[in-house]
Amino acid sequence: MKKIKSAEALRGLACMVVVLSHLTLIFYPQLHDFYKSTLPKNNILYIIHNSPFSFFYSGTGAVFVFFCLSGYVLISNIFTAKDKTKKIISSAIKRYPRLSLPAVCSCILFWGVVNLFNIRLNNVSQWFSDVIYKDFNLLDSILYGGFESFIYGTAKYNPVLWTMQIELIGSFLLFLFCYFNVFDGVIRIVSSILLLNLFEMNVYIFLGLVSFIVGAIIYIYNIYVPKTYNCLLLVFGLYCIGVHENSYSYSWVFYIANCINSSYVQYVYPFFNFCGGIIVVISIVKNDLFKSFFSFSFLILLGELSFSIYLIHLCMIYLFIIPFFNVLISLEFNFWLVSFLCVLTTFIVLLPASFLFFKCIDKTSIKISNKIVSFFN
Repeated sequence: MKKIKSAEALRGLACMVVVLSHLTLIFYPQLHDFYKSTLPKNNILYIIHNSPFSFFYSGTGAVFVFFCLSGYVLISNIFTAKDKTKKIISSAIKRYPRLSLPAVCSCILFWGVVNLFNIRLNNVSQWFSDVIYKDFNLLDSILYGGFESFIYGTAKYNPVLWTMQIELIGSFLLFLFCYFNVFDGVIRIVSSILLLNLFEMNVYIFLGLVSFIVGAIIYIYNIYVPKTYNCLLLVFGLYCIGVHENSYSYSWVFYIANCINSSYVQYVYPFFNFCGGIIVVISIVKNDLFKSFFSFSFLILLGELSFSIYLIHLCMIYLFIIPFFNVLISLEFNFWLVSFLCVLTTFIVLLPASFLFFKCIDKTSIKISNKIVSFFN
């Protein structure tokens, strides 16, 4: 399967944004302002939070980029195949094992780490303490990684696995759309999305599924933006991704939503991230302007490792970064210096760890899923 370099590189960058988002939640929750924290604050963080440039730590925006890219890449594999129907069936057969095997292994890894190492979390934000589950057994981790995360989309044991439900449903939705030729006309596409909206679901799930569909549409209809407007559109997409409810740069959006209907305020954050994710994908993947930058081998490598990075980064932060942080804080080093060192160290630790997970687990899951397809053929 031929990789789309720009899509692969963008996936890698989006994954780094997710990691950075979680690091800021751990050390600099002031940037998100989701809740009150006892951690030190400063004016620089306050300025960044209120600026229109907070896209670089928007994990939600990055996740919507993932969803849109998944739709784009999955549909490109189907439409470039000689036998489209056969490709749809084989893709459907291998999709669940492809996603679930690494997910299960990441949960087992998390279970082993939290049971072997009781690491103090009182020096970091309450958010990290809340997302680290310690009271679960090996069977729980297997059941959650293999089934619960895909069925219920809960953020438990490995908190990042809430996206697996959207990834799986979104993939099968695309396969059905392709099989029944839904993408053949605008009326069919719009009708199907409206039909999808009839199902009672969380707004993040609905927008995530629509992101899959839009990603497919971008590829099928070759949607692109002229070079003249591309940079402006990308800037606007990044602005959308940086949305935060209490940020001065976005107060006008929440004000308008509140004026129309106060219940709409809760949808501004997911909707802006959804729109921003799609705009970023169109601006980068479908434009020659960024192709040279997104052809760097390191970025493509990041894209290849992105699923592994995504699955294990919180576990690696818990195992290596928090103890390092605790030691330096106990030696009375400056909080800002220590936290900055920890952010840098995270990426140094994460890349080799992810490469190992990729080689041992992720590639194995690809081989197993391909063998399952061969068995049915």
